[in-house]
Amino acid sequence: MKYLRKLSYTILAILLISQLVGCGKEDEPENTALVQWDITIDGTNYSYEGTYTEAGDLTGCPGIFQTNAGIPEGGGQVLLVSDDNLFTIQIASVDLTSTGSYVFDSDSEGLISIMHGMNAYTSDEGSVTVNITSFPSLVWGVTDDLEATMAKGDFSGTVIDAFDSPHTISGSFDAIRVQ
Repeated sequence: MKYLRKLSYTILAILLISQLVGCGKEDEPENTALVQWDITIDGTNYSYEGTYTEAGDLTGCPGIFQTNAGIPEGGGQVLLVSDDNLFTIQIASVDLTSTGSYVFDSDSEGLISIMHGMNAYTSDEGSVTVNITSFPSLVWGVTDDLEATMAKGDFSGTVIDAFDSPHTISGSFDAIRVQ
């Protein structure tokens, strides 16, 4: 009987210790990255950020960066969207394949287009400089570290609306590289 009592106390002690050790221990955090962008149009600032998880699909991702890897002079693009469908910003060029400064104007092999509600803007008749400051070699899906897939940059210049009126823009982005 003494043996069973000691065994019971030992089992209770082990259970209590395991509860205490486990107390406050959180599950391992999910692999996440903060995807964000902002743009200022004629002095008015708009921004968006969202936490993107490895388990998610790219449908709801607010910022993606892709290159046309394997295609000679395939270039790349940055696509920035808001979840309220008020903004879509596309920066695309055949030259967009590494860090550096890129100029988008009527003479370039690329285009910046911005859809903001019912307003549309383009760099085709304006001039916008895009600086890619971080161009990751890793892409989404091939690493467990989403932060290692973040492409970062900023932009500033002038875009033209559908009525040929100029608008000053500036902004920045942190986008997940998907290709």
